[in-house]
Amino acid sequence: MDITDEAEAEDEDEGAAAAAEELVGAALRILTACSSRAEGATAICTGGGLPSLVLLLEREDPTLRGNAALCIAQCARDERCLAVLAAQPNLVALLLAMAHDGKGQGQKNAAIALGRLAKNAHCLQAIRDQHGIEILARAMKMGP
Repeated sequence: MDITDEAEAEDEDEGAAAAAEELVGAALRILTACSSRAEGATAICTGGGLPSLVLLLEREDPTLRGNAALCIAQCARDERCLAVLAAQPNLVALLLAMAHDGKGQGQKNAAIALGRLAKNAHCLQAIRDQHGIEILARAMKMGP
């Protein structure tokens, strides 16, 4: 393989990665729309989708992270989903980072998700332990 072939292969890999990221974003938008109904949130939970949503909070794309936070916030309205979310490692830390460092709708979605997670004693304690109350207060003061 010469240098030209390697460059073409890298371009193809980058194009495939961008297409995959676009598909993930489209699927997440559909999932988020479904989660606004109780039946959709329940289906996401029983189908094992909540851990995958938490993983999406680690992605680079702020729109993807913001949509994942919104979907989590909507699922957290359901008691069973809330219990499953409370067991997810790093969930509170990831959302607090978004609320602290984020901007716009993604920051708001993270704050909403944290507010709903706070209904669970384990999550509330994690929020307190990570100075989340202060972070949320600053985020709400700053506004859009």
